[in-house]
Amino acid sequence: SYCDALWPVKAAELCAAYVIGIGGEWTFTRYSLSKGCEVHAYDPTVQLRGSHRRSASRMRKTHFHFAGLGGMTNIASSSNSYGTIEDARLMTLDQMVASRPGAAPMRVLTIDCEGCEWAAIEHLAQNATAAAALRPVKLLMLELHVSPSMIPPTPTQFTALFDFLIVREGFRLWALRTNDGYPFDQKVADFLGVGGLNAGLCCYELAFVR
Repeated sequence: SYCDALWPVKAAELCAAYVIGIGGEWTFTRYSLSKGCEVHAYDPTVQLRGSHRRSASRMRKTHFHFAGLGGMTNIASSSNSYGTIEDARLMTLDQMVASRPGAAPMRVLTIDCEGCEWAAIEHLAQNATAAAALRPVKLLMLELHVSPSMIPPTPTQFTALFDFLIVREGFRLWALRTNDGYPFDQKVADFLGVGGLNAGLCCYELAFVR
């Protein structure tokens, strides 16, 4: 369930929700549509391309893009538990926004991309021009992947993400919960384990507002 009280868009306000990482799950897309937003949904998984396109075509104001999120330098896996990733289709967040010049302002952003978030946020933190793409966002839902079986962060990426979002961009953490993941993903990067992070899970789901 989602918190209506924290939905950042008024009824008559133009709004776009960017949903990055679908994996066949459209619940948040439908919720965003019910709140009056248009949706731009991104996923570069080859095996799911057809089903994603068909599902999006059956929903109003929903645009599926066969593309994924990344940074300027991606340490990307060519596959994950959902299938094969089309690496040539990775874009930075500012490139995604620039490619949709007629879209409504991006007020809502969700990212669940099996580890791509670390390089993507690092790019924004290092590039003020690119970071401007995030400025309209009022609600950010982010799954952080910490397992070495995915794309784990470096120590620099880990600290930079929180510094960028909370200190520099003014987001406030609203919600946090853990995600165990599949058994083969239930471990954490070595430096996080040494720091005391629970090794029996793969991911943390965070929601930020501002």
